[in-house]
Amino acid sequence: MKLESRQTTHAGVNFIITPPPSQDKASFLKFQEVLDELGIAVSHIEYNEQGFVALRQPKMPLQITVGVVGPHAGQLLIIAPTPGRPLDSVEAEAEDIVKAFGLVWPNEHRQLLASDVTIRDLYETSSEHAFKELWERKLGQSPHGLSKLGPSLAGGGLRFVLPPFSEDRHVTEVKIESYLSDSSKLFIEVQFKWETPTSPGIDLNPTRRLELVNDYISKQVVEFIMEVKE
Repeated sequence: MKLESRQTTHAGVNFIITPPPSQDKASFLKFQEVLDELGIAVSHIEYNEQGFVALRQPKMPLQITVGVVGPHAGQLLIIAPTPGRPLDSVEAEAEDIVKAFGLVWPNEHRQLLASDVTIRDLYETSSEHAFKELWERKLGQSPHGLSKLGPSLAGGGLRFVLPPFSEDRHVTEVKIESYLSDSSKLFIEVQFKWETPTSPGIDLNPTRRLELVNDYISKQVVEFIMEVKE
C-alpha cells in the first residue's frame, strides 16, 4: 500500500493539573481578554458548573476548555479540529493558550497530574479498499477470511495499546482503519498518555508533546503500514 498524502483532521492536547484554576467568572473574562491580546479571539463561550468552554468558528475551529475535574484537579484542554491545518499553527496557538492560562492563574507550585495528546490523520492511498489490503498484504490473511462475519466488508481496522517504552513514560494507543466514507482512504489516530504526576513547576510544553506524536505517526506508524508481509 502506498500512502499518497496526509491531512491532519484533529489535534488535541489535554492537561490535568493541581491546584485547579479558580472558577469565578472574572477570571474567565480575564482569560478571554488575554487570549485576545495574544491574537486568539474566540467567538462563543459556554459556562457550566465545571468551568467554561471557549469556541472559535468557522474557518479555523478551536476549542479551549478550562475547569475542574475533581476535588483537587483542574483541566486545560485545547482541541483544533480543522482538516488540513498545519500542525505548527496549532502548536503556536497552544503555546499562547498555555501562556494566557499561566498569566490568569499563576502558581509556581502547580503540578501536572496527567496529560495526553491525540492526533488524527486521513491518508489518501493507492488502494481501492485500505483495510482489505491491510488484511491481505499486511496480515497475510485470506481474502475470504472475514466471510464468517458477514457477506461484505464496509470497513475495518487495527488497534494497539503499548505500555511505556521510552524515557517519556507514556502509554501509546494506535488506531489504523479504513475510512468509512471512502474506503480507499486510511484513518490513523495516535494518542500518547502521560499518567505519572510530575514535579511542581514543570513547563506544560504543548509543542514538544504534539511533535512527539506527530513524529511517531510520520515514522513508526507509516513504516509499520508500508512494511508488507511476504
